[in-house]
Amino acid sequence: MDSFRKTLENLRAGVALAAAREPDVLTVTGLVSLFEICFEQSWKAMKKTLHAHGFLEARSGSPRAIIKLAYREGMIRDEQSWLNMLDDRSRGVHTYNEAVAEQIAAAVPEYVQQFEQLLNVLNADWS
Repeated sequence: MDSFRKTLENLRAGVALAAAREPDVLTVTGLVSLFEICFEQSWKAMKKTLHAHGFLEARSGSPRAIIKLAYREGMIRDEQSWLNMLDDRSRGVHTYNEAVAEQIAAAVPEYVQQFEQLLNVLNADWS
């Protein structure tokens, strides 16, 4: 959970930096990379927490399966946003296309809200 928390702090800082300047390739690329890292840490935090609470299917679940389980169990509220994040993480990791990177970077502020909700729920209801 600490890794997720720290990567979210870094992502928030990246969003603030990106908002304060004209977008350039380094800013967009950095923001997308920070998002990808935060996404990885978030679904792994969900997986670890669900498994610790007795959900055996979380032991070997894929990110998509973990997102669906987390939604079913009330850990996340907006399944579609999380599935969109998963798709964006996959698009960003597996191919580099400047237009795709810009689309993902534009969505990151909304994604930060999803990450923050997850962190709050994990701290309040699952710790």
